[in-house]
Amino acid sequence: MLTIKAEIKRSELKVDGTYNVKIRFTLDRKVKRLSTNLFVTQQDLTKSLKFKEDTSIKREIDRLVLYYREQCLKLQLDQNHYSLDEIIEFLNGEQEKQQTIDFIKFSREWIASATIKGAPNYTTAINALVRFVGKEELDINLITLDFLEQFKAFLIGERDARTKKLMQQGKRVTSNRTLSLYLVSIKKLFSEAKRKFNKKDKNLILIPNSPFEDFKIPKQREFEIKSKNSKLSVIDKLYVNGGLLFKKAVCRDSRQGVGYKVTE
Repeated sequence: MLTIKAEIKRSELKVDGTYNVKIRFTLDRKVKRLSTNLFVTQQDLTKSLKFKEDTSIKREIDRLVLYYREQCLKLQLDQNHYSLDEIIEFLNGEQEKQQTIDFIKFSREWIASATIKGAPNYTTAINALVRFVGKEELDINLITLDFLEQFKAFLIGERDARTKKLMQQGKRVTSNRTLSLYLVSIKKLFSEAKRKFNKKDKNLILIPNSPFEDFKIPKQREFEIKSKNSKLSVIDKLYVNGGLLFKKAVCRDSRQGVGYKVTE
């Protein structure tokens, strides 16, 4: 019969005077312990190192023990012959399901360890995402189809503002391919996160959504704008989704004829 109880180990007194509360599982004379995020001091313990009753920390401990008992009920131990190791593996998996995966944190760590070419491009894409959400953290399960559409609109807004500023300053409008580049980079990082955290062989799916399946990353078309009788040559990247879209050419000498060459 499986027994579950909370305890502290006398030998594991920390330098700050606290003990970590552990949950002890006993089955067929075998014992396993799981550490918790709960800590107690000598004031929370009796002389025999038992938890004092009617304290806030004791109530938290009791709730945690009850949680593990309820999780173990799902295994129907009276019908299935699980080993203690299998029970602990199941409980660890249930805990993992409840964790929040910070997509930005994961992406920065992945970029730092990546050896592929173009890793800096992923950093600029993540920096754009940080500008969009307004903070350095993002629950990966908040990345939905609607979220991606809003992010795309944000990137388009940034691009248009940058182009307008260059035009007002009389500067050349440089090629712009950030929209597709950023979205492709985010898609790659999202796939890498699913590869790391989803473990189908253990039926552990921490990232169930697949927003990129229905999200259309705008294709990139390049417009080469050449002015007759001048040396002006401006290349502008225009992003469209679906049919062909033309954009008014920017030419310092508006009196000159302008030819358009469209390339995929």
